[in-house]
Amino acid sequence: MKHAILPVIILFFFACKPAPPKSYYTGLYSIKTYDSSRNFDKKFRPVKIDLFYPAAKITHTVPLSYGDILDMAALRLDYSLPKDSCHLESSYIAGAIAEEFKLDSAARIFHYNTQVYDAPLPAKDKRKYPVIIYAAGMNGSSWENIILFQQLVQQGYIVAAISSVGLYPGYMTAAEDLEEQVKDILFTKQQLSQIPLADTSHIGLLSWSMGGSAITKAAMQSGDFKCLLSFDGTEIHRYGSEAEWDSMYNKMTRNGYTQPESIKVPYCYLSSEHPPKVDSIYDVQQHSSAAPKYFIKIKNARHEDFSSMIAVAEHVQPTLGDLDKGRSAVIGSITSRFFDEYLKGISATGFGKHLDSLLTHDPDKYSREY
Repeated sequence: MKHAILPVIILFFFACKPAPPKSYYTGLYSIKTYDSSRNFDKKFRPVKIDLFYPAAKITHTVPLSYGDILDMAALRLDYSLPKDSCHLESSYIAGAIAEEFKLDSAARIFHYNTQVYDAPLPAKDKRKYPVIIYAAGMNGSSWENIILFQQLVQQGYIVAAISSVGLYPGYMTAAEDLEEQVKDILFTKQQLSQIPLADTSHIGLLSWSMGGSAITKAAMQSGDFKCLLSFDGTEIHRYGSEAEWDSMYNKMTRNGYTQPESIKVPYCYLSSEHPPKVDSIYDVQQHSSAAPKYFIKIKNARHEDFSSMIAVAEHVQPTLGDLDKGRSAVIGSITSRFFDEYLKGISATGFGKHLDSLLTHDPDKYSREY
């Protein structure tokens, strides 16, 4: 199944090297908590939230490597796993990335410098930042879009990245696992009230692949989210490419809460190249809400392009050349403009004009999906 080959890695590959901190550093504080309203085997459900935030100062002088971020992925299930066990998981992910992008060695990936710093939240800081909750792909984690998170933080956002584990024993493979991811998003929204830096009156949703179905369903159940941005999300499905995925999609349409008309906030869907036949789970583009809806296809892009992986691969092995073809900068710009307008309230109507400009000047690269 394509959505499990590279555990749903989403987003944008802004540049081959993260931009250096501007007015602040990118801090990372991991919240390891439990949702007592749900069970995970005989215990409460574990929820891990990676909080990327604007830090005024950092005590650590060495940023986290990509290998450090990969090691953190194993902690989705067990917050006390030994380093060796984490490294086994991260080695598997690194190997999958190396195979996907034809790297000479997966070991190079571990040494990539992320410009993200492990840092506790400041005890005394009265600043408030809008929050973007990021729903990872199937069995994905923060490693999917680490470069994107770093850039969004530099623009004055907090990114709360969720690494969901689905039902017990904790490896997402079925439609039922999606409902747990939806509940993780809603639980995270509640937890943000305990973060002094978080402006809980301005929360947006961002996702990649399977996370798209999760944020869409979460927005159907809560009116607290101001906008949704989905990268090649599974809330829109194309029948006929994989029988296994078609079957799972059908189950997703029958499980849980599904009322697309309840989404009354701006929604944007960025698509890779797909066959023309389309059937949307939630009919997001059809519901009666007057809120803006945008559907843009990036021509010749593939599912894996919506992640930071390609930037990491190009950086650690420059001989790969320009795999990105400029798409990362465009996706980054779209992302920034979308949240600036609909989460920060900057530049009213500017986002739509930006998309119109892309479609007008580069029709060979972009098109309206629907």
